[in-house]
Amino acid sequence: MGNYVYPSASLENDTGSENVADSQHGREGKYDSWSGEAENPDIENVMNSHNSKGQVLEADPEYPESDCEYVDAEDQSRGHIDEMLVDFYDIEEYVQQTISKTLRVQDDSKSLFIKVLVRLLFSLCFVLVVPFVIIVAVVFALVYFVFGPIYAYVAKPNLPDWLAMEWGLFDEIPEEKNDVDPIQDMNEIQEGCYNIETPNDAWEGFPLNFDSGIYWYSFNNKCSKGPTSDYFDPNKKTVLYVHGWQCGSTKRGYREMINWPESDGKRKRRFKLDVANPVDLWIKKGYNVGIFYWNQYADESLVVDAERKIYNSKSMRWARQNRDGTISYIVSPKHEKYPVSEILLKEYINHFGIKEDTNPIHLVGHSIGTQLVLELTRRMVLNPEIQRYPQRLTLLDPYFSKRPRNYFPLNGIRAAQRAGESINLIRDVCTDMVIETYETSMCCDHRLLIGGYCHRFKAQTVHVNVNSKLYKWYNVSERHITTPHFYFCSIQLDGNWNPRFFNPSVSYDEIRKRMPNVTTLVFQDQNQPSWDSISCVDSEASAEAEIKKNVIYEKPVELAIQ
Repeated sequence: MGNYVYPSASLENDTGSENVADSQHGREGKYDSWSGEAENPDIENVMNSHNSKGQVLEADPEYPESDCEYVDAEDQSRGHIDEMLVDFYDIEEYVQQTISKTLRVQDDSKSLFIKVLVRLLFSLCFVLVVPFVIIVAVVFALVYFVFGPIYAYVAKPNLPDWLAMEWGLFDEIPEEKNDVDPIQDMNEIQEGCYNIETPNDAWEGFPLNFDSGIYWYSFNNKCSKGPTSDYFDPNKKTVLYVHGWQCGSTKRGYREMINWPESDGKRKRRFKLDVANPVDLWIKKGYNVGIFYWNQYADESLVVDAERKIYNSKSMRWARQNRDGTISYIVSPKHEKYPVSEILLKEYINHFGIKEDTNPIHLVGHSIGTQLVLELTRRMVLNPEIQRYPQRLTLLDPYFSKRPRNYFPLNGIRAAQRAGESINLIRDVCTDMVIETYETSMCCDHRLLIGGYCHRFKAQTVHVNVNSKLYKWYNVSERHITTPHFYFCSIQLDGNWNPRFFNPSVSYDEIRKRMPNVTTLVFQDQNQPSWDSISCVDSEASAEAEIKKNVIYEKPVELAIQ
């Protein structure tokens, strides 16, 4: 043990202990004067550690004279080391703070550089892009409103009718005549200078009089009208084509005949045709080939006006060519009884009847003619008396207007939505029917502002994006207009499936295998229909009878047209 000095006057045998304090290290404990043992183990350890190296110090003047402290030399050196460590830690903390400040300054410099760069780029865009946009807008306005009409007035004969009407270059606005008997009116103007671009002796009045219906074709563009035609055999398979919008066709005296003249030989070389007329190719394969003409109804300057006539019978005016080459729109009550889809349905029944038959019928629609084909089939499905359905529907480059329409039966929805509903209904009732869609131009691209789009085409039909090598992608007009001719020409190709081109030569069974699953119309409470998705393989034949029993046949009603 070390040398310890006890208080001289405070040891009491009865109490047994006093407090021993170490002012250097701040330790406190009690020591038993009789036993010589520390009551606190920590105090004993401290005293043992000073056994050989302790030294007696003078009493601290702040304490009583009887109190003394014993300090270990090793503890004193440790105190100096602790002070040095504290100084080292202070230096280290200072260095770290300095480094962090330096890094913060560097980060601030980088962020400042990025901010300056962004502002510089924004300034360049504002200085360069904005004036460029303004210049382009000014040039476009000058061309469209000033120089364009001046140039167009000189080149007026080469402009399409819709652009001439947009610029106000018509010699006169087409006259609209009310309650005029066209036959009686025609008898008064037998002689005149008429425009006949596609002459045919078989036309029953066009373009001088009203002429609508199904014409059946033979070789070399020979044709005749109606179910009594020499070129229509109800016991043969049939392909029926329905055209689309026909702006300016009456003034030109033009009708689609599929057999377009060959000017450059491109299409003939592409399809390796033995004959120039694709209709002849179908006739050789045993088809009745017919065209439903509604071109005088479809001859409107705006496509939405022609589209409306498919669904609604209001303002069913038709175009007629006058003897001086101008046109007039005839409005007659007898032509406002039915929309074009109902007119086509009557023609269909007159030719094919309503009873089920094994001879296949193939309907082909182009542009807004695809809407007419779908609406026709929808009306057949909803009419419980009709059992003769087409076996195959072909929709060539479909077109729909973009905005919702308020006339009946659309009632605030878009034409594309109506087409989607029709596809669902048709596929549910006619589970064996094949529907194929061919997109050939940007008219079908819903990402552009050209027209609307029906998303059901990809989900519920055999959908094909045609990759044409004859016309580039930006030739929208050529790609859209030539689609029917390409389709009818491609019957000459082999029967192998082509995922990038037309497939009329592919068999019905092969196309049928590629049909996607259907969505089924299920009737729930109060016979209210709702759509459920099922597989076309699992669909029951009884669904057809159930739907026809519950669905009410749609009939035109008198509604205000907006």
